This record gives sequence, structure tokens and C-alpha cells, in this order.
Amino acid sequence: MTTASAKRTRDRVTVRFDGPTTGRGPATWGQTAIRRALGRLEPDDHQFNIDWGGPVEPGLPVETACDVLRGLLYVHDSLRTLLHEDGDGRYVQELHATGELDVRVADAETDDVESVAAELRHRLGGLRFDYAREWPLRVALVTRGGLVRHVVVVLSHTAVDGWGLPRLVEDITALVAGADPATLRAGRRLSGPMEEAAQQRTPSALRREASARDFVLRNLAAAPTRMYQAPGGGGYRRAVLRCPGLAEAAEACAARLRAASATVLLAAACAAVAASARRSDCVLQVMVNHRFVQRHVDLVAPVHFERML
Repeated sequence: MTTASAKRTRDRVTVRFDGPTTGRGPATWGQTAIRRALGRLEPDDHQFNIDWGGPVEPGLPVETACDVLRGLLYVHDSLRTLLHEDGDGRYVQELHATGELDVRVADAETDDVESVAAELRHRLGGLRFDYAREWPLRVALVTRGGLVRHVVVVLSHTAVDGWGLPRLVEDITALVAGADPATLRAGRRLSGPMEEAAQQRTPSALRREASARDFVLRNLAAAPTRMYQAPGGGGYRRAVLRCPGLAEAAEACAARLRAASATVLLAAACAAVAASARRSDCVLQVMVNHRFVQRHVDLVAPVHFERML
């Protein structure tokens, strides 16, 4: 990893970063799935931005915080990756080896640190990302007494998912404690989505993809085209179930059936939907967590998929 400087102005720092890899190639299945979903939500796709952050105690020098950010960009390729549409509805990922990231710096000497951080989180999180031109993360540092007291991070969903975020946080903690970025990276099964895309183009992965596609198409052909009659008015009905005993009951059922509580709840939801639709069959679109695949365990990138059940 090359040491790089950070150029400071009154309200921002430009962090120059580098990484050990670069390249351009097809997007992964996970990148493609989330990018298509975000495209359908435009211009409101900012609703899927992922924010993280919190107090920094006892405080860090701005230079140290920038070093941590630089190390994070070195470790995780997804943070240096842009996504382009190729014109055929497919996506191409572009991994950069070098770049610059503008980090906002807000002085809270006369204001409440938490209030300043909340305003920055709202401002940065309320803007959609330009997936082809903007790095998939925004960072703001709130300072007092010359030290960073609060950090705000907003990430594009094209760079990380809910299961990858905890690993990202672990790496930030390690880097603050002085861990070497190259050592952190060396311990990864996969360094980023470029490697994952290459594995998804292997013969075995292509056979698995074809088998999954055949399964979905075959079952869709046999599934009901409509579960419910079209609503008479505009909008849709939404119900919220609040049951204090549900979690305990689900765990008890899971123990008896030797299954996960999530499986119990999903089966119950399927049964409820089928019953309310007065049908014996039911089709649901669900999110699948692929972190049970060993190479995905510590990968910071979107690897989840929507599947039919």
C-alpha cells in the first residue's frame, strides 16, 4: 500500500487512495440485481443508501481518520468500483487502482456534535448516487477541539449489503487500532466483486445458474398468475403484526422442528398468504442470503439475490 497525503481545505479533505488491483469486466449477479432494482426506483433510489457511523471517543486526529479511510479503500475493491450500463440492459464493473475522495469536515465547536452529525447524515443520505461516476461512499467527519468526535458514512447499495456491513465495521475498528491494510486484505477469501464475477463465469457456476433459471421458469409457469383480485381503489393495504410472544414461539417451533426460526416464520407467512387468498398454493419473492457460501463470508459487496418460493 502506498502512503498518500490528504489535501485539507476549510470544510473538506481530499483523500488520495490506491489499491493493488484494477480491471473492467461483467458485473456480478449481486451487483446486477441491486443495480436493476435501484434503476426501477429512480429518482428515489436514495432510499436504499446504507448509512453507518457514530461517536468517536476519545477522538481521532483528522489525519488518522483519513488514514483509516485510505486503508479501507485499499482492503475492499467494491469501494473503488463504478458500475456502467452497457446499452443492452447489462452492467459492467470498473475497478480503479487510484483515486481521490472528498471528505466533508464539519466543526462543531459551537454546536452539538450529535445534531451536526444528524444533519450531515440526512444531507448525504438523501442524495442518490451516480453509480457510473461517483465513488460508492460518502464520508463526513465532525470535529471539536481539533479531533474527530463523530463519523458519518453513507454507502451505495451497489458496494455493500446488510450482511457485508458488519465486516466493513470490523475492518474500520481494526484499522483504527493500527492494523495493516495489506494484512487485512491478505486474509480474505475474495477481495472483491471482480474476483467473484470471474468465478461466476466458470463452467460449474454457469451450470448452477442455468439450473436455477430453469427451476424458476418451470415453477413460474405452473404458479398462479394472480393471488388476489385486483383492488377496487387506488393504493394498497398494509398490515403490521405486533405480537410480544411471536419471537419466543418461533424459537420453540424451530427447536422442535430442528430448523431456523426464520424458516418457521417464512413457512407461517406462506400459509397465511395462501389462506387469505383462499388457495392451496402460494408464490412469494424472497431475498436469499448467500453468505452460507464460504467464499462470501467476509466479502464486502452485494451478493444477495431475489428468489421465488
